[in-house]
Amino acid sequence: MSRYLFPQAVSGHVVDQDPTRRDRMMAELAASEDPRLRREPKVDPNDDYEALLQEWVKVIAGEPAPTDFRSHFFRIHYTFSAAVYYEHYFVTPAIKKYGFDFQVYYQRCLSDQLEAFIIKKWPHGQVNGNTLPSPPPPDHANIDSESAMALLSTPEVLLGMSFYQRHEIIPEIWRVQAINQKKTRDGSYVAFEVMFDGGREKIEFFEDDLKDLLLHSCVY
Repeated sequence: MSRYLFPQAVSGHVVDQDPTRRDRMMAELAASEDPRLRREPKVDPNDDYEALLQEWVKVIAGEPAPTDFRSHFFRIHYTFSAAVYYEHYFVTPAIKKYGFDFQVYYQRCLSDQLEAFIIKKWPHGQVNGNTLPSPPPPDHANIDSESAMALLSTPEVLLGMSFYQRHEIIPEIWRVQAINQKKTRDGSYVAFEVMFDGGREKIEFFEDDLKDLLLHSCVY
């Protein structure tokens, strides 16, 4: 999956500099007849997914690397489409086979890889054109374990709060935007959809992961 997400992060950094042109390109995408393009981020069961992934990888890993806005825009689309298909045909079956523990392991590995890539690519905190947020006053201490557990025991209160993650490289403001109850064969669990101000998509956190994030954050 990282082979798709890393190029997407690089090209997204370029495309986000000109949102007006990006929106025009979205209209062009909707009208395109290119069989490699997908107007909606969903899997078509009639597709030859292996052939499609091979075509997308050729574009994603192609040389020379994208140098203009247009090529960066379409590389974002190809990487996103490839990630959707890869998730459907490879990751989801593995989760069904090996269970919830594998899902947690996979998501943590992917998160660690992506974070390491971002830190290496943008060491000064310039991600997607956004500068680092202003830090909170020094007297805003990080949330302690007791307070974190209290928040998680009544998670609805999180929906109206903003937090500041004190990360030594990329500090960010984040918010819980949705709370979902999910069921598996082994029982049910709560998933939190978190949006970071420097990000473009929500990230799903499990309770233990969100507690760890809270312990490295303060109320903003």
